[in-house]
Amino acid sequence: MKYHFRHFILCNLCSLLFAPFLHAVLVQPGKVVAHPNFKDPLGPEWSVDKGAWTVKNGELVATDIPAQNHAAVLWHQIGLQSAVIDFEFLFDGAKTLVVGCDSAYGHVARLVIAPTNAKIAEDSTEVKKIRPGQTLGETSMNLKSGQWYPVHLEWTGDLMAARIDRAEVKGQHPTLATIKTRWFFAVSGSRLELRNLTVREGVSSATVSASAQKSDASPLEIDPNRPRIEILSQQALNAEEWVVAPLDESVPGGIRQNLVSLREDLADEGKKKPKAGIEAYSLGYQLCNTMVSALDERARMLVRAGYTAKQADANTGVTSPALEANRNYMMSWPQYKREQAQRGELLRQKLKGAKVIKEGSKVEWSTRATQIRSNIDITYAKFRNLMR
Repeated sequence: MKYHFRHFILCNLCSLLFAPFLHAVLVQPGKVVAHPNFKDPLGPEWSVDKGAWTVKNGELVATDIPAQNHAAVLWHQIGLQSAVIDFEFLFDGAKTLVVGCDSAYGHVARLVIAPTNAKIAEDSTEVKKIRPGQTLGETSMNLKSGQWYPVHLEWTGDLMAARIDRAEVKGQHPTLATIKTRWFFAVSGSRLELRNLTVREGVSSATVSASAQKSDASPLEIDPNRPRIEILSQQALNAEEWVVAPLDESVPGGIRQNLVSLREDLADEGKKKPKAGIEAYSLGYQLCNTMVSALDERARMLVRAGYTAKQADANTGVTSPALEANRNYMMSWPQYKREQAQRGELLRQKLKGAKVIKEGSKVEWSTRATQIRSNIDITYAKFRNLMR
């Protein structure tokens, strides 16, 4: 008991110490994607590529295997276009820890942590042992072996930022906006331990602020001095998350107006001062149009869901011809109790039916949103390919 109490105090003290240094840099943390306890075996979404990865007592121990002549690599086979990743690590003989993300065609970007420095690199140009990736940001570190350090990593659009202990590093490059299909840990040089891993989807800070304040501010981060086609390239995936949001989540009112304005600005820019080929502008216009149409479809679904919910609630009145026929002032007490029990069961069944009806609209939209997301992702991939 004393141990558990001390452990509780220590954990909470650590949380208080680290809290100021683990707030959002680029995006706000959204839905939790992964939170393994490192006591049970890792789920099927995790895949060991190289080295040995062992869960033990709430920690994940990574060890490279010299005969493989490669860093130990653990993939998380979920593509996060915007991510917030928090964890702690401890060097125990390892030389570097890498957290990176990949596209369907190869590496995209990575955070590299070593005892003396940490850096963010664009990874698509890296050729192993021949040419390293382009360093986008770097900071000095003084990390000791055998000591735990917190890491907070985020990426969204063409940006990646991290906080390691109290040091910060940030990088920006167009390649970082490439659609991701997975992310990974990599460890080189003997042994490293990880714990307290939480992986979340990232939500644009601007959109969260706009939604929370119920203002008319645009949820897309638009710099009036940047070419509109570059803005779409960076912000399309943020907008997509609002477009396909579940019906029970609020969507900022300004997003539709912003997408319409961006669509028309793209048409003007492509005609007067193009920064890319005409085909890229055509696909960009199509991408905005698809998202605007999807928002309109979502709005119609919301109206229909609201009407359906009200109708379902109205139909929960507890009555039936048989019950009403039996009710009279001469009812005995046992008859009255039996009728009350029957009415209670009828109410339970009707409430259950109403709940199913209400959830039906959400399920219908979820299915439709998956189709919309797929169409948007395909168009966005073609658009990004033309932008390269």
